[in-house]
Amino acid sequence: SLFNLLFAVLVIACIYMYGVPMLLPKVGDVMPDSPAGYAGIRKDDIIEEINGRKIEFWDDLTREIKKSNGQTAFFYLKRGDDRMVVSVTPQATVVTNIIGREETVYRIGISASMDPESFVTKRYNPFSALWLSLYDTGKMAQLTLYGLGIFVSSPVERKDDVGGPIMIGKLAGDFAQVSWVSFFHLMAIISISLGVLNLLPIPALDGGHIFFLCIEAIKGSPLSMKAMEIAQQIGISLLILLMVFVFYNDILRFFYR
Repeated sequence: SLFNLLFAVLVIACIYMYGVPMLLPKVGDVMPDSPAGYAGIRKDDIIEEINGRKIEFWDDLTREIKKSNGQTAFFYLKRGDDRMVVSVTPQATVVTNIIGREETVYRIGISASMDPESFVTKRYNPFSALWLSLYDTGKMAQLTLYGLGIFVSSPVERKDDVGGPIMIGKLAGDFAQVSWVSFFHLMAIISISLGVLNLLPIPALDGGHIFFLCIEAIKGSPLSMKAMEIAQQIGISLLILLMVFVFYNDILRFFYR
C-alpha cells in the first residue's frame, strides 16, 4: 500500500517536472445576461489581476472567483493595447460535483479561450513538483474514500461509476491516445486507489492484517486461529462478490449498451 502511494507521488512529480499544459486567462466566450457581460468583459480580453492579485493562468482565475464567495471583485483587464478595471459580482450556482454531490459555486459567465496560443507548458522545479504531487496524492486519496462512502451508502444508484479491469483497459487506451502524460496520470490515480483501498480494515487486505495487529497490541495476545479463519473467509467472500460485481458491470457497460 505504501509503495502504491509512493509510486503515484513519483509519477505525478515527474509529470509536473516534465511540464503540464496550462490555459492562459484569456476570455473565450461571454454568456449573455451574465455578471461578466453586465460588467463589460468581452471576448479575447486577458484578465491580469483580481483585487490586486496577479492572475497567471486560468486556474488562478477560477480559484479567485471561488474565493470571492459572491462578493464584488475588481478585474484588471488587458484589451489589445488598453488596460481597464471593471467590477464583477460572481453569481451563485448549484452544480453536481464529480462525486455526485450538489455544491454551490460562483461563476461570472465566461469560458476560456481554446486558441492554440492560449495554451502554455508550465514546468516546476523538483521541490515544487514534489510538494504539488504530495498535495494531489492526498486529495485523490481523500476523494477515493469519499467516493467509496457514497457507493456503500447507495450502491444501486452509483453502480455505473464502478468499473473493473475491462473499464480500466478502455480508459487506459483512451488516455494513451490523448498523450503519454495523460496515460501516466491515469496510472497514478489507479495506484492511489489501490493503495487506499488496500488499507481498508477488511480481512485478506493489508488493512485487515494491520487491524488484527492492533487488536493483538491492545489485548496483549493474538486472536484465536478460529476467529482469524472466519474473518479471512468473510473478507475473501466480500472481495469475490466485489470482483463479480465489477466484471458484471463492465460486461453490461461495454457489450450490451
